[in-house]
Formats: sequence, C-alpha cells, structure tokens
Amino acid sequence: MIDIEGRVTAPPLLADRRIRVWLDQLEEWRLSRHSPPIIGDLFDRTGELPGGGLEASLYIPKDTGPAAVYCLGTTWRHLRLTGVNGDGHRMTLIDFSFSSSDAHLV
Repeated sequence: MIDIEGRVTAPPLLADRRIRVWLDQLEEWRLSRHSPPIIGDLFDRTGELPGGGLEASLYIPKDTGPAAVYCLGTTWRHLRLTGVNGDGHRMTLIDFSFSSSDAHLV
C-alpha cells in the first residue's frame, strides 16, 4: 500500500483542504457491463478523529505497482478524482488520473 499526503486544489468548496490518498493493488478486476467500475472511495472524516479530513482509497492493477511508485516519485504531481453517489461524507470513485501538469484540473 502506498500512502500519499496532499492538498486539494479544486473544486473551490474543497480547495486548500488536506487529503490523504492510499493506493492499493488489486489481485483481479471485476468489471460489469451495466455499471461503472468502482475503483476507490473518497471519505470526509473531518471531526471523526483528531486531524481527520479527506481520505481516498484508489485501487490499481497489481502489475502496475512498480511503475506507479516510480512515477509518483519522479513525475506525477496532480491527481484528478471522479466520483458518483456522494452523500457529503462518502463518494464512490469511478475514475482517477495522475498528471505532471495541472492543466487537466480545469
């Protein structure tokens, strides 16, 4: 498991909040033709624990782990998350992307 700490830049409602992201490797993917893939979760744990805040868990294919670690250490600086079914405390993530540029954040 890889643990990343960062700061939210968008949307404005969440800007400047701290976020903690965990990358976990999946043994196998379970895809459906009828619903989008669930590739992670976003939680707002503010007030639950001292220092609690935004937390995301992202699942990556097991065979991409070494490349992800290398790119996180050398190139990637921005993460974009796309979620559905948010209730203000939890959201299901259906897409994410890493980038060296913040141009994709618009």
